[in-house]
Amino acid sequence: MKAGLVSVLWVAQAGSLWGMADWGPRNEPLQPPPSAGDLYVVSGARLGTGTREKPFGDIGEAVQAAAGKPGRTVRILVAGGHYRAVNLPLREGVSLWGGFQAGTWSRDIFQHRTVLDAFGQGRVFGCADGAVVDGVTVRGGRVRGLGGALLCEGQSPVLRNNVWEANETLGPEPWKPRFLHEDANDGGALACRKGCRAVIEGNLFYRNRTENGRGGAVAITQAAPRLERNVFLENDAGLADPMRSSDGGAVSVYDHADPLIRHNAFVSNRALNKNDGGGLFVALWAAPRIEGNVFVNNYADDDAGALFVGGQKHHYDTPFDPMPPASKYQVLILGNRFSGNRNASFNSGAFRITMESRVTFANNVVAENSGAYFQRSELTVAHNTFLDAVLLTETKQGLAAPVLVNNIFWKTLRWDVEARIEANLSRSDLGPANLRGDAAFTPDGAMVMARRARYRTAEYVTEIQLEPGLAKGEWVGRPVQAGDQWTVVREVRPQGFTVWGNHSRLRSFRIEPSYAIRKESAAVDRAVEALGVETDIRGASRRNGRADVGAYEWGDQR
Repeated sequence: MKAGLVSVLWVAQAGSLWGMADWGPRNEPLQPPPSAGDLYVVSGARLGTGTREKPFGDIGEAVQAAAGKPGRTVRILVAGGHYRAVNLPLREGVSLWGGFQAGTWSRDIFQHRTVLDAFGQGRVFGCADGAVVDGVTVRGGRVRGLGGALLCEGQSPVLRNNVWEANETLGPEPWKPRFLHEDANDGGALACRKGCRAVIEGNLFYRNRTENGRGGAVAITQAAPRLERNVFLENDAGLADPMRSSDGGAVSVYDHADPLIRHNAFVSNRALNKNDGGGLFVALWAAPRIEGNVFVNNYADDDAGALFVGGQKHHYDTPFDPMPPASKYQVLILGNRFSGNRNASFNSGAFRITMESRVTFANNVVAENSGAYFQRSELTVAHNTFLDAVLLTETKQGLAAPVLVNNIFWKTLRWDVEARIEANLSRSDLGPANLRGDAAFTPDGAMVMARRARYRTAEYVTEIQLEPGLAKGEWVGRPVQAGDQWTVVREVRPQGFTVWGNHSRLRSFRIEPSYAIRKESAAVDRAVEALGVETDIRGASRRNGRADVGAYEWGDQR
């Protein structure tokens, strides 16, 4: 792969721009059929044998019974209830399923909530390769180490449809490093390390935190897990960090990790105490694919409210690393939405890309953040819609010149480095190779007044009731502003819509527009052939003769 060249192939899910209606936990069928049968658990049951009629009273009993069937697959079905779980050993071939009604064994993970609680006495689980955990609430994990609820070092479980709530890591003791940015206790809920390829799908990570460590919810180091359809809500990194070692309010990707981070919502996460990346932090030659995510209302106390990307580690008394070749190191940031994010100095609320990164940044919408910042990196920036001020600054000998093609710059683009800047649309003068003029956006935003707003505790969403016929299906996945609060539309129904988090005291909601452009907008297109940007933010082909600029290919053609 040549530096900066990539084929952007993202196919949107049916039903909405980001397909967000099925993000977060949901009820799914049991799978696969076990070779050794099912074991059943009901909180408080006595003298059980693990059958439907005589269930175990404790999950640990069921796990121990499953261990007696090596080489065979076992499903453990756990009825709703509150269970003590401290260092519960997961096992290969064993799948743990929550959300059942005792007796009938019908399943609804919201109505029959299965809570596994460590009560602050350790991790909830011990990891195992190939284990499955589906439909439980994992809470109360607390360790002075890595991974507050679960640490996976080389093992690759499947973690699906769970709620990870109120887990934390405590800071190292003693903590007197010589320099800033040293390693601490990462992963408030979950740490994936050393070759872990876990599937982390359809989970909600809510109010997890680190005292002193990266990744308030999830920390990924030298690993390649898949994070898809998760919601990261109100997680914090660095509550008690004097040495700036707690980047990534929700997720940290570090040290040659290369996960897939696709179709997730990052909402109201924070990196505190002068740390970076309120939503997502990427550094030390980590090369994730960051695709189709929504970043809303994240905050960093230093740089990058939503997303920080850096190549080099912070070096103090050691020489800089040589930049890896493009075949081994390239960060892909494709088809994401950034809205309402901010940082303390109000210059990189949406993102900061810096420290000799190599990044392809394509098909993204960046609106109503406190700035966007490109710095000292090899960059291909194509087909984005920027509603915020953008800064491109600083280079270094040996870095390829940045390429900015076919973008909309609605406010300003300022740059002080040599760069290829052409075929962009701006209201200010970017030079003769660009277009000067207004973009005509599709008027598909809305301001609505709620008849009623009710918080549904089991689902962590607020139900907004409207007059019949007002809610539109296209709102799914859109950022929403209500006063000084922001959230994201989870689902649209005939009587209204739901948003993530508790916003039940509010009545006025502004649905952000898509910022798709209309046909009358000025339009050019040089990025398909030159840069390989084959599709737009929705997955529509750009090879259809409807040349345009920005994230959408004729966005009002639905």
